[in-house]
Amino acid sequence: MRLPPVNALRAFEAAARHEGFIAASEELNVTRGAVSRHVKNLEQHLGVPLFIRQAQGVRLTNVGRQLQSVLAEAFQNIASEAKRIKTDANDLRIICPPATSIRWLIPRLEYFRQKHPHFRVRLTTDFHGDTGYDSMDFDLGLSVEHWPSRPKSTQMMVLFPVRLMPFSSSTFTRTIPKGLPI
Repeated sequence: MRLPPVNALRAFEAAARHEGFIAASEELNVTRGAVSRHVKNLEQHLGVPLFIRQAQGVRLTNVGRQLQSVLAEAFQNIASEAKRIKTDANDLRIICPPATSIRWLIPRLEYFRQKHPHFRVRLTTDFHGDTGYDSMDFDLGLSVEHWPSRPKSTQMMVLFPVRLMPFSSSTFTRTIPKGLPI
């Protein structure tokens, strides 16, 4: 069986919740006749009456009550997920090693927040676990290592070169035998 028309489901759910077509039509910004036609279309699609039509208005049948309960929950779930997606769209998810976060990123975050107040920064420093970068959910990653196995859709750019140089105290270097490669 194919899914009933979504507009018919919406019209029925609103009419059932408001216990009438007039309030449902106001909520949906359509005419009362449009709500009535959508409900009749849904009843024909399902092959059962959903409302008992009376002179004083309409009353839900048992099947109508069951369907309204399912639709109310489904539409609430859709609304909640749409809200979550919209909220997450304004999240900037960053993954960064702890030392780089403390010494380089965090001192710069306030400037970023001033320039882009609509973004909510979510920072994680968790680089542990068996999952690779490709399975993590982040928008920006800062790393001190080369990442040759990165997904092709991921772009890498060097922010600053890493320079490693040995150093030691003069006391320590006097204890190293001459000619020993360090």
